[in-house]
Amino acid sequence: MQTNEKVIALGVGRKGCQTVNNMLSKKIEGVEFVGLRFNVEPEVLDLFDIPLKFNVENAEECKKVISKNFNDADIIFVIGDSPLAPYVAKSAKEAEILTISIVPINNGALKEMLKENSDALISFDENIFWDEQIKLSQNVVESIVNLITKSGFVNLDFRDIKAVLQDTGTALFGTGHAEGDNRAEIAALQAVNMCGEEIKQAKRILLNITTGNEVSLSEMSDAAGVVEETCDPDAQIIWGHVIDENLENSVKVTFIAGMEDKVSVSV
Repeated sequence: MQTNEKVIALGVGRKGCQTVNNMLSKKIEGVEFVGLRFNVEPEVLDLFDIPLKFNVENAEECKKVISKNFNDADIIFVIGDSPLAPYVAKSAKEAEILTISIVPINNGALKEMLKENSDALISFDENIFWDEQIKLSQNVVESIVNLITKSGFVNLDFRDIKAVLQDTGTALFGTGHAEGDNRAEIAALQAVNMCGEEIKQAKRILLNITTGNEVSLSEMSDAAGVVEETCDPDAQIIWGHVIDENLENSVKVTFIAGMEDKVSVSV
């Protein structure tokens, strides 16, 4: 598939830059990787292999970085737990970029600021090990980007992504992977179970079913059915299918569920 969308994965702070740096090895097609640190020595930035890096002195410079370098972006993932992250998210959203923030810690105040100043906020359980949080952050970026860059039986575009994630507030992320009998249903159940009871209140669902070349429509229907039975009966569900020849006989299901719970906590 040919797509003209510009997608940025921007790590903010030490953990954010580390996460983005780890994503480089995956070589996610269609993503530009960027790092941003606050007032550090040049050699600190040199520790990361990220192609484009910025060192800012204050929050106002975050806005300048976005407006000067990324005002033509369509999607920006703001990744990290730095106090600067809400300022980066706000600048991106004000530039009318679909802004998805991923914060790898359970910091209540920071999460609320990010939620208000992003379109969607995804956070992970603080009890999950750091290396697992990095993998989950990577899965979020990869699953969304693949929906608009990879081919499959059901192809989505940027408008579909925007319809689900724009101004939704908190977003839940789930992923599952299974092979053998009932693989699609099992993978979908794994993804749903990651979110716990909150999934029942989700209002918008972005569902990605990834398989090898051999898959039946009934399997995809089984996976979608699991999610439909779990979330709010009136929830909007947009789903797509992506082909990944490396999966062979297995199925991977990922979804992002929007909660529509914005509050007013501006920066």
